[in-house]
Amino acid sequence: MMPQKKTKDGATTDATATSSPGDALKSQPVTQLTSGSSRAITITELNDLITTITTNFSLTFNSCFDKLVESLDKKLSTRLDIHEVQSFDLNKRIDKLEKTCTDLHLENKLLQTQVAESNKVIESLMRSMDDMEQYSRGSNLLIHGLQLPADNSPETDLFDKSITMLNLNLKLGITSDDVVTAHRLPVSSRSMTASSPSPSAATVSTRPPPVIIQFASKRTRNQVLSKRRELKGKGMVLTEHLTVSKSNLLRKANDLVISKKIQAAWSSDGKILIKTLQNRTVVISLISDLAGY
Repeated sequence: MMPQKKTKDGATTDATATSSPGDALKSQPVTQLTSGSSRAITITELNDLITTITTNFSLTFNSCFDKLVESLDKKLSTRLDIHEVQSFDLNKRIDKLEKTCTDLHLENKLLQTQVAESNKVIESLMRSMDDMEQYSRGSNLLIHGLQLPADNSPETDLFDKSITMLNLNLKLGITSDDVVTAHRLPVSSRSMTASSPSPSAATVSTRPPPVIIQFASKRTRNQVLSKRRELKGKGMVLTEHLTVSKSNLLRKANDLVISKKIQAAWSSDGKILIKTLQNRTVVISLISDLAGY
């Protein structure tokens, strides 16, 4: 028999006619097949079951996830600790290397300073020795172009021959008392004693070695040197007896004369002088002094 429901006015109606579709759906049984039997469950029970399963799954998942995060966190912490230790050790090594580099840099600068000071001392000593050597040559002159004997015989009369040549060409009255010695320089020394402008290779190969003549006094030597222009055009030249370094310096200066970068270059009392294009006379002590010309 179907249930009935009273209305406000006392009439009765069929209860199924006024119930909602949802109530009807909830009241409908759901058949679940099992292995040996079947039973009917409602939608509410199904929802509760789904909720329970979802809740349990969430709890299990969250637990597993928390354990995974904790494990990863421990591993990362361990790795970070290891990296921190390694980084600390590496920084210590870097600091040590930087200190070593700094010490080496300071030591290198100190050595460079010491080397520079030593070079200055050596240069000063060499210049002093060169000046002393030049002073010892203060009474000497070089005669370039004095011919050798035609038959290549030994020069036994070079002393008298030199005095005669000077007296005839310079119109002087030099005696044997004014000259200490005279001898011809070895061929191998010609390139070291050249004090005049560099001759060509062909001229060097045919020019006889110069004769060094030492005077008894520097006054007589200067008197002879002051008349050297009298030898112009006669195939002979008088020059000072310069040291190797001063000869090379004069040669470099004469190269500048040839290239027309300076007007003239000469030696006077063992010093090298040049005349610039501005008519200034400058004393040259080092080859570096010629760098600006």
